[in-house]
Amino acid sequence: MLLNMITPESEDLTILYEGLELRRYEVRRRSHMARRTLRELALIERFGCAVVAINRAGDALLSLSGETEVLPGDVLILLGPPGSMDRFSRVFGDGG
Repeated sequence: MLLNMITPESEDLTILYEGLELRRYEVRRRSHMARRTLRELALIERFGCAVVAINRAGDALLSLSGETEVLPGDVLILLGPPGSMDRFSRVFGDGG
C-alpha cells in the first residue's frame, strides 16, 4: 500500500488504521519546505505527522533521516492522525 501511495497514479487519501492517515503532498518550487531538511521542518513536533517516504523523480526514498533534504518536485508521504494533517494543510496547503 505504501508503494501505491508513492506512485503518481494514487491521488486519494488512504486510511491505514483508525486514527491514522497517509497523505501525499507535492513540494512546489516556491514552497517553504523546499531545500530544508526534515529536522529543520520538525513536522512531528509542529504538527504531529511524519514523512515516511519521498517520491523523488520516480524513485522511492524510504530510508529517511533528519538530514534528508526536501527538494522541489518531491512527493512526500505523510503519516499521522487526521488533526495533524489538517494542521499541516493549514500551514503548507494541500500540495500539488
